[in-house]
Amino acid sequence: MVRLVVTAAAAVSIILLVALFASRLVRARTAGMSIRMQIFIALGGIVGAFAFGLGLLVIDRIEARATLLAEGSARDEAAAFAAVAAMEMEVRGVDLAAVRALDGEGPTAQNIALLDPEGRVLRARGASPGEPGTVFVTAPIEVRGRRVGSVQVVKPTIVVQRMVADFAPPILVISTVLGAAAALSSFLIGRAIATPIEALTEFAVRVSEGEVRAAPPPAQGREVQRLTRAIDSMRRQLEGRPFVETFAADLSHELKNPVAAIRASAEVLSEGALDDPEEAARFVARIREAITRIEALLGELLSLARLE
Repeated sequence: MVRLVVTAAAAVSIILLVALFASRLVRARTAGMSIRMQIFIALGGIVGAFAFGLGLLVIDRIEARATLLAEGSARDEAAAFAAVAAMEMEVRGVDLAAVRALDGEGPTAQNIALLDPEGRVLRARGASPGEPGTVFVTAPIEVRGRRVGSVQVVKPTIVVQRMVADFAPPILVISTVLGAAAALSSFLIGRAIATPIEALTEFAVRVSEGEVRAAPPPAQGREVQRLTRAIDSMRRQLEGRPFVETFAADLSHELKNPVAAIRASAEVLSEGALDDPEEAARFVARIREAITRIEALLGELLSLARLE
């Protein structure tokens, strides 16, 4: 009863695990496969293949070992029957068909056959060779160095089948435990990798939406720390962009007035003001004032560049 309950629980666990895996795959077809899912598939596949291979190996070794034991037992019994039959034929002087070795009782005597030198069955009791779940061994019967026939012993392997049936539930439970351990490990590893990435993604979205003063999330691990520092450096550069834009607009406005004054004075001078010394001197003075103002602005710009 306990074995049945354990087997049923393991089967239900496997079904639930497969259902969870299928639902994740369906979601991955529309939203893309997450890192957690990729780790789960990789780790689950490796552990599942290992558990499956280990189960097959254990069952195969059990079957092979039990079959070898059955063949060894059949070989010993066939040799013993052949020796008894040869002694009986030599002592009593009877032929092979009259040997009483088959008249014994017991489980062994129920699965034995006497064969003539050509391999034809003379007498047989019990299972015949070739039946499912059996192994057979043939031993020669020799009298005075001449082969007069052979003994064939058939051994059932029902014990092997029962042994495999007994081992199947524990192997299923072990496979289920390994699968659950793989699922838990993949969940923990996937969370450790995906959580900082999701936090950095949320931080980048907030910065892109205008929260340039948003604080970066805490980072753990060397790679994540480097990524966090790089994104935070980008945030600081974005934070200074409005100041640069405002400064560029103010600078262009401040430069526009003296440049316009220089242009206007140059046009007046070219139109004939040079002939009037007083007018020419006045416009030249305006040009010098504008140049002085431009030089002052350039000096402030260089000073600001040095501070940066």
